[in-house]
Amino acid sequence: VPSGALVLDSKSAYPGADAEFMVDISGGSFSASENVSTVNQVAPDGDDEILISIIGGTFTSDVSEYCANGYEAQERADGSYGIAVSGGDAVAENSTTGQQYASLADAIMYANDGDTIALLSDISETVTFDRDIELTLDLGEFTLSAGSGSPVTVTAGTLIIDASTGGIAGTSAAVLINNGATVDIVGGKLTSNGY
Repeated sequence: VPSGALVLDSKSAYPGADAEFMVDISGGSFSASENVSTVNQVAPDGDDEILISIIGGTFTSDVSEYCANGYEAQERADGSYGIAVSGGDAVAENSTTGQQYASLADAIMYANDGDTIALLSDISETVTFDRDIELTLDLGEFTLSAGSGSPVTVTAGTLIIDASTGGIAGTSAAVLINNGATVDIVGGKLTSNGY
């Protein structure tokens, strides 16, 4: 049995264990003894599905095989590994924590109550804000658009939208609000081709 700071054992039939699970790591510090992998997954023979997804954190060994799409482990001068957006192509940043993300959806998923997410470039992405927290989306000078539909759907919590010259452009509603959610628009351009 391998050891490490985190071992996900999907091979053993532990009481109460559900076969449908995933471990998401978005931050923290993980360390293990020298020559021991920081993160390990034990899976049944013939099952090569990776159930660990890493988009942030610091590790004492290379965790590249567990990095989510769009992320990579980068070795630091001290021999530890940090997680970064592949190719440096971050599209969003949590201004509160400094963590950069390969997608706006990732940034929203891992945000905490009161955080601010800033766009770093123009992007085409569809996101759903369905968390019972208050979050500020700072578009700055950039535009969030979608190939079709509404780029932003808000179904819970409070989303504050702010921009200097940027905005949200949709082929239907720029922002679709459902289920009693709250959207405060402080600045920016919201455009639509119709709903």
